[in-house]
Amino acid sequence: MSANSNPSVRVEGFIITDKLGTGSYASVYKAYDKVSNKEVAVKCIDKREVTKNQADSIIREIQILKMLEHPYVAKMIDFFWDDRYVYIVLEYCNGGDLSMFIKEKRRIPEMVCKKFMIQLVEGLKYLRSKDIYHYDLKPQNILINRGSELALKISDFGLSLFAHKNLENDIAGVGPRGSPSYMAPEVLNCDNYDPSLIDLWSLGVILYECLHGKLPLPQRTVAGLVEAIRKCTPIKIDSRLSMDSKNLLRQLLSYDPKGRITFEQLLKHPFIELDYTPPTEDTYTNAIRAARDAVRSDYEKDYHGAFNKYCHALKYMVPFVTKEIAGASKSKEEGVEDEEKTEETLTQPVVDDLDEASSVAGKRKHVHLTGEQVGLLKTMAKPTPKMYDGLDVGYSAQMYLCEGKYREAIDKFMLALSLLIPVLRKEPCGKRRELLTIQVKEWLDQAESIKTLLKANDELQQLDTNSPHRPSSEDEENNMAYDFCRII
Repeated sequence: MSANSNPSVRVEGFIITDKLGTGSYASVYKAYDKVSNKEVAVKCIDKREVTKNQADSIIREIQILKMLEHPYVAKMIDFFWDDRYVYIVLEYCNGGDLSMFIKEKRRIPEMVCKKFMIQLVEGLKYLRSKDIYHYDLKPQNILINRGSELALKISDFGLSLFAHKNLENDIAGVGPRGSPSYMAPEVLNCDNYDPSLIDLWSLGVILYECLHGKLPLPQRTVAGLVEAIRKCTPIKIDSRLSMDSKNLLRQLLSYDPKGRITFEQLLKHPFIELDYTPPTEDTYTNAIRAARDAVRSDYEKDYHGAFNKYCHALKYMVPFVTKEIAGASKSKEEGVEDEEKTEETLTQPVVDDLDEASSVAGKRKHVHLTGEQVGLLKTMAKPTPKMYDGLDVGYSAQMYLCEGKYREAIDKFMLALSLLIPVLRKEPCGKRRELLTIQVKEWLDQAESIKTLLKANDELQQLDTNSPHRPSSEDEENNMAYDFCRII
C-alpha cells in the first residue's frame, strides 16, 4: 500500500490525506469529511480510463452497495461525480486488507482463522439474502477494521452478480470472472457451472492461505494453474490442523463442483457452526432448551445422551461467554468500586502512582474505541513519543491476544500500561485524554482477564496432575484461545 501525503486529486467536501491503493482505472484515498471530520475512504474512478464493460461494473457496484448494510460488508456512505471522476465514499477500515495481514503473520493461528471464517460466512449469508454472488473473493478484497475487535469487511463488488433464473445466460458470454488464483476450476476452464458454488471455492483458497501462508496451487502462470487443475493436483494440507479445519478445506477445495460443500451445509459445518455463533435471544432460548433436555437425560440415567446434549447446550452458550469477556460486562454486576480494586491489583507492580489513573479510567462504564477512534488516537499521539510507543506496544499485545499467545500478550500489555498510565496522569483535558482514557481502561480490563485466565489454567493443570488424561500444552493453548478468541 502506497502512501502519498500530497495527492493531486481534489474532492469537494473532503480533505484528502493518503493514497491507499491504485487499480487500472481507479485510486483509493484516505480522507476526512470537512463537516463531520469523519475518516472515510474515497474511491476515485477516472471516467477517461473506463471501458464500456468497466462502466457497467461501476454502475452495478454502486447499485449493489446502496442495498448493503452489515457489520462484515464494507459500507458505502455516498457517491457522486464530476466531469472527470466518479467518487464512491466508503467507510474507512484502519487495518488494511487480509492479504497484508497474511503477509505480516505468514500463518494465522487456527482459532483466529475460525473467527475470520465465521465473519466471512456471516457476510456471505447476508449477501445471499440479497440474492448477490460476489465472484471476486480474495484477501485483497477483504478489509480489516481494528477496533475493540478485528472485523473483516467484504468489499469490491465490481464483478458481483444478482442471483436470478437467467443468471446462467448473463454469464455465458462473459468469460471467466475474478482473479485466477482464487477462481473456481469450472470458471477457469470456462465450463458450465453452478453460480452458487463459485464463492465457496474462493473461500476455501482464502482459508487455506490464512492457515498455510501460501496458496493451495502456487503456480506462477494462468496456464500452469489450468494444467494443475486439469491434473487434479493433490492439495497438501498441514497434518497439524484440527480435523474440522482439514475436513472443511477438503470440502471447499473440491475440483469437482458436485463434490463441493453447499452453502447450506457450510453453515452447519463443525468449523463454522453459524447456528450457534450469533449471541441472540433465539440462540439463548435454544441453549436453555438443550440444557433442560440434558438434565432430563441425566436424571433418567441416560448418561451418553446427557453428555451429547450438554455439549450441544455449551455450543450455544460459548458466544454469550466470549461476548461478555469482550465487553468486560462484569462492571455491570460488580460495580465500579470492585472494578477499580481489580485494576489496581493488576497494575500496582507497574507504576506506583496508579490511584489517580485507575480512578480516571475506572469511573467510566465499559466503552471501546471504534476503528475510526483508534486511527484518530494514533494520529494525535505522534507528537508525544511515550504515548505513541505505548499505543504501539498495546496494539502488538492485542495481536498476541488474537493469536492465543497469552503470556506474551500480558507482558506487552504491562509494558504498554507502564508507558501510558504516567502519560495519562499528566495529560490535560481534551479529546486526546478522553480517547487515551478509554484505551487504557480497555487494556486494563483485557490484561486482568488474561491474568485471571492464566491463573485458572495453572490451577487446572495442578488439579489434572493425577487424572488419566492431562491435556497437552497445545490443547490448553487452543482451549484458552477458544475462550478468548473474541476478546479483541
